[in-house]
Amino acid sequence: MTLNVEDERAIRAFCDKRISHQVEGDVLGADWKGYVFKITGGCDKDGFAMKQGVMTSNRVRLLLKQGDSHFHCRRDGYRKRKSLRGCIVSPSLAVVNLVVLKRGETDIKGLTDEASKRPAAYFLKRASKLRKLFGLTKKDDVRQFSIRNVVTKTNKKGKTVKKVIAPAIQRLITPARLHTKMQNKKAVHKRSLATKKAAEEFNSLIAIRRKQFSQEKESALAKKRSLSRKLSDRKASTNQ
Repeated sequence: MTLNVEDERAIRAFCDKRISHQVEGDVLGADWKGYVFKITGGCDKDGFAMKQGVMTSNRVRLLLKQGDSHFHCRRDGYRKRKSLRGCIVSPSLAVVNLVVLKRGETDIKGLTDEASKRPAAYFLKRASKLRKLFGLTKKDDVRQFSIRNVVTKTNKKGKTVKKVIAPAIQRLITPARLHTKMQNKKAVHKRSLATKKAAEEFNSLIAIRRKQFSQEKESALAKKRSLSRKLSDRKASTNQ
């Protein structure tokens, strides 16, 4: 929800506040009585966003590295200098992001009324966290406690079909998961046996080749020795 504020009194109530500070909703009018907001960020008219931890209300140029907010590192050790706003709210800002911490006496249309309520799109997905939240044991079915949204769609034939969409529970041990793990374990064992067998065949082939090479080498040396003996005998006979 976007709200345009032109009252200087309301703008002054947000000035000099920092990100994570709380502001009473009474400054925006009687409809917001009892509401409490939390400042989560904002940007100026040029689109430069606010950064938590920068204690100034002006625009600054920071050298950002991997792990810093407002910067997506695409290479290890890569750094970049970017222009950002400080975490203090000033009149030069164009947008201030707020979160409702406490609801007031009356509902706001499009924000807290029944028509604006939507089914939760995000929820816990890990099995251990769901068990901890609902106090379940390992024997309980965690899938019954996750979010299930019913969506109506029209198929190719023009009929409306209701479809239940539920997130996949992470680290959930099911019979299908156990079967998959067993199959993967068998496949790994089978590959290791095939590798050992191939290694044994290769080593035996290498041993045969080495034996053949040594026999050929010995036969060649024997021929050379026989030739050298014959030559030496001929020389001895000619000298006599």
